[in-house]
Amino acid sequence: MTLNKKLLIGIGGDEDVFNLEHRIFNISCFMITIFGIFGGLGNYFSGLHIVTVWLSVIGVLISGCLFYWARIKEIFNTKIIFIYLSATVFVLGLMFFYNGGAQGTILYLIIMLLNIFLLIVPSAYQSFFGIILYTTLLLLIVLEFLFPKWIIPYNSINEMLLDHVLTMFYTVFFTTIIIVLFRKKHLEDRHKILLQNESLLLLNQQIISQKNELEIKTTQLQSAIESTNERNKYIETLLQELNHRVKNNLQLVSSLLQKQANLSIDNSAKVALLDTKNRLLSLILLHQRLYGHENTTSIFIPKYLKELAESILSSYNNFGEESIIYDTDDVWLDVEVAISIGLIANELITNCFKHAFKLISEPKLYLSFKRDKTNFVLTVKDNGVGMKEKREGSSFGIELIELLTKQLKGKLVKGSDKNKGCSITLTFSSIRT
Repeated sequence: MTLNKKLLIGIGGDEDVFNLEHRIFNISCFMITIFGIFGGLGNYFSGLHIVTVWLSVIGVLISGCLFYWARIKEIFNTKIIFIYLSATVFVLGLMFFYNGGAQGTILYLIIMLLNIFLLIVPSAYQSFFGIILYTTLLLLIVLEFLFPKWIIPYNSINEMLLDHVLTMFYTVFFTTIIIVLFRKKHLEDRHKILLQNESLLLLNQQIISQKNELEIKTTQLQSAIESTNERNKYIETLLQELNHRVKNNLQLVSSLLQKQANLSIDNSAKVALLDTKNRLLSLILLHQRLYGHENTTSIFIPKYLKELAESILSSYNNFGEESIIYDTDDVWLDVEVAISIGLIANELITNCFKHAFKLISEPKLYLSFKRDKTNFVLTVKDNGVGMKEKREGSSFGIELIELLTKQLKGKLVKGSDKNKGCSITLTFSSIRT
């Protein structure tokens, strides 16, 4: 058992004892408790209003108690979820006014918790919980519009940027964990159903060979097969709806980042916000393809990379579609691998358009994805000015590429020539272990 799996079981509970919704609730309470501790300390040391610190303390106490009841005491029902909802509306609603209003990060957290509640609450109460949170969002925005003096702004642009970056990282990380848990559960159910379907088909063949004696049993079996197929279609529909919901919420977060960037007067902060927004683009396109295709677990890489490159290209007015040359094999990849490839490709393509083509009259970007018997190879090459041997400062984008390459157990090779441009090649095994 891996360390990550042991950690998830320790926090969320064993799946033999706790159902999926209960485990998601446990993990949510734990993660929000930890985030509240570090967030409260960060608010205190960064100089945010003291009320935000005390509200963080209150949030930690509430979520910590709920984690104790749900994980240790194994108490989980609609009542405890409603307590969680009430605490969320109270704490985050007040914190909204002391944390920059719509320019702050509270709206991100409410949207994230909206997704969590819709996953764990019984279907009969989903509309009620959704209305409560959507009404809270609308009411906070209206109150800010009507009473702008109620809002306590950030002390500086750096303080705002740090708050946004840390909260965005937390929300994406936390949402990813919940999505992976939810997907894993449904894939396991689907696998069990497929195995059951194969068993029933085999039994059906035996029944057909003995239909003179077992005609009634054959009819019952056919009915069971139809019921199984209907359930399988239902699970497919749920997965598609999940991808659609994730895509829509990521798009909403992306729009909020764009709005924040438009409002920012600091160029470095604006660039950082837009870079974060563009990183979400690869995830949005991926979930869009999952929602629009019958295959809900794999991505067709050529179309995905082409859509990603064209979407990035649209942000740069000085380049046309002829600037990109594609050379890709017909490859389908699992969602987990495709997410890493999309984020890496996004960073590399964006860096080319931002840095490589200065003073280049006919810019060209070569995007290649190849497969041989044992490896996949992603290559991004340009005819630009080449890569500086040493850059000042650190780059989150480079660190992200290196982290994702390590997760893929791949190898990254960089080549640069001021006369021939820059090329970066990622190689990783096509045999998953």
